[in-house]
Amino acid sequence: MISWNLPVILISRHYLGSINHTLLSIGALKSRNIPIEGIVFVGEENKATESIILNTTGVHFIARIPLANEVNSTFIQDQSEVIKEYFQS
Repeated sequence: MISWNLPVILISRHYLGSINHTLLSIGALKSRNIPIEGIVFVGEENKATESIILNTTGVHFIARIPLANEVNSTFIQDQSEVIKEYFQS
C-alpha cells in the first residue's frame, strides 16, 4: 500500500479476539503512516465491539456486510453497492 500510495479499507469480523486483532492492525497501519479509509464489519452487528473499535481508533465506519456461504459475482455486486454508498455520501 505504501508503494502504491493508496489508503486501506480494513475488514473486521466479530469473533473472540477481534477487537484486539483489529486494534493491532490499525495500530500497525498508522505506525507506518498508511492511510486508513475506513472499516467494513462482516457479520451481524455487535454494537459493543464496533463502538470500542471506532471510538478508540477514530477510524470511519464504511459498511457492514453479511457473512456469505458462497462468495460469487452476485454477492460481490450486491455488497459493492452497499460500500459504494459510503463513497457517494
